[in-house]
Amino acid sequence: YANGAQALELAISFLQNEAHVPHFAFLPYRYLLVILTRFFAHFPKPQVRHLELLRRWFWRAAVLGPEAMKGWTQTLSKFLARIEPGKEEQSVQSMLLLLDPLIANRRMLIDDAATPAAFRTNSASSRVLVCALWALKPRRATGDRTGYSQSDLSSVLEDQVTPKRAVIQLMSALNNSEVGIAVALEQDASDFHEAIEKTTEDRTEWLASHALSLEAADAMQRQDGNTFQSVRSKALKQLVTDFVARNAGWNHEDTPPLDSLFIDEEVETGVTADMGS
Repeated sequence: YANGAQALELAISFLQNEAHVPHFAFLPYRYLLVILTRFFAHFPKPQVRHLELLRRWFWRAAVLGPEAMKGWTQTLSKFLARIEPGKEEQSVQSMLLLLDPLIANRRMLIDDAATPAAFRTNSASSRVLVCALWALKPRRATGDRTGYSQSDLSSVLEDQVTPKRAVIQLMSALNNSEVGIAVALEQDASDFHEAIEKTTEDRTEWLASHALSLEAADAMQRQDGNTFQSVRSKALKQLVTDFVARNAGWNHEDTPPLDSLFIDEEVETGVTADMGS
């Protein structure tokens, strides 16, 4: 039990510090935590490069979803089998390779994940969105430049399994829409709405921390739902696209750490001798 608890803590730490998933309530799919826990049970101190590759694996798997491998039960089983005790590098590479044939149409996958839809606190796409919004380091209604902290979020959500308590509705006309939500921890939503209307020196920066532009804010003040929806829909789609691309590393090589690239000592010595002659 103690070993299991330690592995779970390491998996949660990875999600928060490496994968930009600040709380369990923001986790797109819960079975991913099971896979990560098994990985950290066998490799409690993975190499830095492997942490980077594991982040890529996590977000690729999150965008694909369990349906890509015929349901979460089969998906879970296949990934768990790829984690082999004592073989850290092979386990990471094997997990990534399992996804390779499934991400050929990643442009379509990203578009699906990034297109604002109905906001449902138990849906993967909505949770990906709140992760992307949190990554902007949203700032308090008081204008605090440091923004909300990890402990602030934990205090608000506590043991909640959905991010509902960390979400504020921006316009009543857009209730239940991803376009119409922001990640904010104020107890009184009116404080947040007042902050949107304030004309301050750093208003543009404050709005940007919540994925809001001046045009979107002005549309909110006019209660112009159509303009607000059009402007923010584009902003959120770009936000999620960039967030996923950055963390999934679509266009990067998934090579193992450099120290795993073995060079035969005899060959290296021979080359040196030739150069010297």
